[in-house]
Amino acid sequence: MEHTTCRVPDCTRPIAHKRNQLCGMHQARWYRHGTTDHVRKQGALKPCQVEGCEHLTRSSGATLCKKHYHRQYRHGDVDMTSTRSGISASHGRRYRNVYVPGHPVAGKRGMAYEHRVVLYEAIGPGVHQCHWCAAKVDWSANRFAANVLQVDHLNGIGDDNRPANLVPSCRACNTTRGVQHRHQALRDAGFWSENDTVARTGHGRRPLIEA
Repeated sequence: MEHTTCRVPDCTRPIAHKRNQLCGMHQARWYRHGTTDHVRKQGALKPCQVEGCEHLTRSSGATLCKKHYHRQYRHGDVDMTSTRSGISASHGRRYRNVYVPGHPVAGKRGMAYEHRVVLYEAIGPGVHQCHWCAAKVDWSANRFAANVLQVDHLNGIGDDNRPANLVPSCRACNTTRGVQHRHQALRDAGFWSENDTVARTGHGRRPLIEA
């Protein structure tokens, strides 16, 4: 039986080098070090210089770990973080639940998100196209599947469930738009510093297709 995954125990990555039956990562290790084990020079990394941080520096010549380096790079302050910034792309307005027992999008207890009920009534069951990339999406797909139909709010407001504000979306587009809306809200609030080249130029972000 031909193996489709890397021969290294517990590695589930697909085979990239057929002769050695290794994935790309383990083949690179084998090529560089002659072993598939993780190899790092002892003593190459030092403790982060931020007081109380137990992480190692991001490289042998660095003074900060990855976390504090990126905080310093983006905001000019190793203590600044957006986790509790209070900035919301949806202005704090969240999804609403409704009790609709027996409805196709309702759970076992009869509860469902109102936006899913509204869009289902507007476009009906079955397979539809993602509003953004035209991929096929399905109401009945597993919620973790790539082809699951997710409901996207055009204006990003979670409780604005007018039919005109709701469109079917694939998982990837809906997630990307949510992340980008939050980044835009942070930038508009002045959270990103001028050091953040990615935030300033927009490079590396998947462009959105506006309605």
